Amino acid sequence: MEVFQHLQRVAALPQNIVEKATESMLVTDVNGHIWYVASALARLAGTTAGRMIGTPISKLLPDIQIRSFTPGYNMAWVAFNYPPITRRQLVFEPREGQPMLADVSISTVCMGLSHWFVLHVDPVDADD
Repeated sequence: MEVFQHLQRVAALPQNIVEKATESMLVTDVNGHIWYVASALARLAGTTAGRMIGTPISKLLPDIQIRSFTPGYNMAWVAFNYPPITRRQLVFEPREGQPMLADVSISTVCMGLSHWFVLHVDPVDADD
């Protein structure tokens, strides 16, 4: 019975990973404007996902150097500062409340001729 329970837990891992990843995900265009944000992350930011759409990522994560109208620079900045499997601790600024540290990773995604940045933002537990 113990082996069966272990196998059930292992089988659930991919689903749990995907659920956790999407809870902390947001997507920006190459100009740094938010196109998608997970509702759990929006709640943490003190707003709704709908209100965050179109706003610059720098309002939420001021250390992210993705700026409007510099897509070539933005692509190079992300490639240099966030090579694959890189996470950094940055300041996450909710709309109201105290700024907090968050582990942030950025991936570049190309779909057709469009490039996007996919960010995962995981607040750091104060007890860690």
